[in-house]
Amino acid sequence: MTKRIRFPEIVVLTAIGVLILDGLVLGANVAYHMVSDRSENDFGVRFLRWPGWDGDEDRSAIEVSGYVQLGMAAVLLCLTWRRTRQPVYLAWAAILTALVLDDSLRLHETTGHAVEAVMAPQTSIGPGLRTQDIGELLFWGCVAIPLGVWWLIKHRAADHRAKRDSWALVLAIAFVATFAVILDVLTIALGSVPVAQDFIGKLILVETGGELLGMSAILLISVVITSRSEGVPHAGRSK
Repeated sequence: MTKRIRFPEIVVLTAIGVLILDGLVLGANVAYHMVSDRSENDFGVRFLRWPGWDGDEDRSAIEVSGYVQLGMAAVLLCLTWRRTRQPVYLAWAAILTALVLDDSLRLHETTGHAVEAVMAPQTSIGPGLRTQDIGELLFWGCVAIPLGVWWLIKHRAADHRAKRDSWALVLAIAFVATFAVILDVLTIALGSVPVAQDFIGKLILVETGGELLGMSAILLISVVITSRSEGVPHAGRSK
């Protein structure tokens, strides 16, 4: 008879798996920048010169890895909602799905370009920030406000366990946002300042690595939440 993997084991296996995946794609990103200026044409160098390893590019291996991890987390949280009937998990699944759809389909970039087309190109909200950035911020305001209000209502109505799980996801999202938003804006702003390009390159690497590790944390937290929800009814769940 096949042995069933238990809660601590599945968490450990997931943690090992995502750390290995993160290490591989982040290592390939570093190697890409190390060999991008080399003239060798052997297979190893050509393999590492693949543009998909560059984490600063759209739909890079790092971005796709993040999409997959957030998508898996959203599915797990939907499963937890079905088990517990706590709507806050469904709200979190919707938030993660919105993040994946926006980034993979470049919805905020499309909105930014549309705003740029109707505004004066010189319009800015700070040094180094483009008109397109204003449109991207407007897009996220329109998406984040309704989702945030929904989450807040369901978070306040959640039972103790679900509320604790929700706070853990808030911390993980805040970690991702620190790198995805704050460091990204800082990198753009420094682009118009006479700063060594090597420093900006290191900042981009830190931003990329922080985002990916944060997404991995979200997946791991979701695995813990879903594993604990099996056979453990929450308060308010239909009997």
